[in-house]
Amino acid sequence: MAAPPRPSFVVGNSLAANIYDFISDYLISPARNAPSMAASLTSFLAPLMKTAAEIQNICHLWGIICFMATTYHSSSPKHSLIVELVFEIRKCSAPPFEGRLAYEKQWGCTFWDDLSMLPAVWDDFEFDAPLVPRMCERKSDPNLLNNRFLPGPWRSRNTIPMSSEAWASLNAFGARLYAQMDISSLEDRALFALTEALEEDKTAAALDDVVPAAACWILYAGQKIKEHNRGHEADYDYAMGITRLPSPARSRGSLWKGADGVSDERWRFWKTRFGDLADRTGLKRNTRQYAKQARDEMRRIESVSIYEQAVIRRKLGEEGCCNTAPTRRLLVSDLLN
Repeated sequence: MAAPPRPSFVVGNSLAANIYDFISDYLISPARNAPSMAASLTSFLAPLMKTAAEIQNICHLWGIICFMATTYHSSSPKHSLIVELVFEIRKCSAPPFEGRLAYEKQWGCTFWDDLSMLPAVWDDFEFDAPLVPRMCERKSDPNLLNNRFLPGPWRSRNTIPMSSEAWASLNAFGARLYAQMDISSLEDRALFALTEALEEDKTAAALDDVVPAAACWILYAGQKIKEHNRGHEADYDYAMGITRLPSPARSRGSLWKGADGVSDERWRFWKTRFGDLADRTGLKRNTRQYAKQARDEMRRIESVSIYEQAVIRRKLGEEGCCNTAPTRRLLVSDLLN
């Protein structure tokens, strides 16, 4: 399968063009190798870590990766390849250049393990998301306004939002990363997507645009979201050297009357809302299918959790009490074996 047509935004931008060509070749080559491509990309970008000004250009890597994630459905093998490439990028080492060391010291991050700068680029894409109202009508983002490389060249130039399919693919990309790594900014994006789709009173057209994206967080990272159950009041992003302050717009919607953050009660509220949307007339069939799949996945996750709790109680009952302190932390997997 051939790569999609080369986007116009890479024309005249040698850095963006080179990154795009690297990743495009990786996706279409029969001899693709994610570790090798990750090493090539990070080596190509290493010179940008010499100074504080140059290092911000690394946002182009994440901009192109996010853009390419929007072009493939989450079920596409190429979408999986993009996720795999990011996992391999995390494993790469970075040169001890002055710009990189100063950036890491100032913002408490590590290249490439923390996916530094990805959160700010994600924020950039949010401004093109099919939200009602649009993000530009809700807030001005200091992460973007204070960085001369953003908005990025991948942004829409005609104010037309991306399609609901593209927005769902981007959120599926974030969910697949979050399912396998602990990066708080991705959890924040999950909460935002779920709040946007399930906690506001929206028209059918607006729901068609955002429900698939919210469902993707459950379908690809629901277990992790369910397990975390923690608040977001102290959640900060380190992106582009600017601290993102907690935003009320990301905390809760008007339909949710409980506490901020993820909780069992809020999980059940989301499950009920997905069920309602799965049966709601006036929504697109695709939207209803996404809602049903998310509701069913939440039920499956709950049933597994109930089973695990029952097994744990049985195991503990069989083993009885013991006065000897354990030599290591008892794991759920120990009790299920």
